[in-house]
Amino acid sequence: MNFSLIFLGKYRRNELPHFTQMCFDCIKKYIVFDTSNYIKIGALYLLYGVFNKQPIKHYVRIRLVLEEFKVLSALMAEMKAQNHVEACYVYSKLLKDNAFDFVYSQCHLGLENKVLKADLKLRDDIFLTDRGLRKDVETVDAEMFKDIKDVDGKYQKLLKDYINKNPDVKFTSYSELVNKNLNELLGPTESTSTKVDDALSLKRKTIKEKAFRSAKK
Repeated sequence: MNFSLIFLGKYRRNELPHFTQMCFDCIKKYIVFDTSNYIKIGALYLLYGVFNKQPIKHYVRIRLVLEEFKVLSALMAEMKAQNHVEACYVYSKLLKDNAFDFVYSQCHLGLENKVLKADLKLRDDIFLTDRGLRKDVETVDAEMFKDIKDVDGKYQKLLKDYINKNPDVKFTSYSELVNKNLNELLGPTESTSTKVDDALSLKRKTIKEKAFRSAKK
């Protein structure tokens, strides 16, 4: 999708880090202020994407104050309890990569005029112009994805039949890899089935498609 092109046009040395930090601040608002877990998780994935696509040698880290860290930690605890291991895995990867800069203030403090006029806290200005999108996100129903789940069920059955007929072939499922990393980074997780709950990823896909359609209009 050429996601890294969001950094295009930033030519001065100090322009790119400043732009990246502004992106982080904007994305964090959807984690801190929004009430929908789907939007919060979408914002977490976006933080992960922007952080890892930086076209510079020394990555800009995500500034995180105590209140923001508490919100993010509570969200991850809820996702872990609901067995949404993908989100926990992404958060664990960010922690392992030292992506977060745990700080006292939202921005750098100082006597310079630009610092004194800066917002010391995030402002809740999310969804001021796209209330329709919020409504779409909050009314997403898992029933919409019945056909996709049916296809996935058939695929899993065919894969199981293939493994039974070819016992020498070794498969490592995505869920096994996720749980292994979670155990290393967050400690033991609650027992899970071999099937990964795909409701969140499917809803995320629908939200993404709606966003692209809106952009094309």
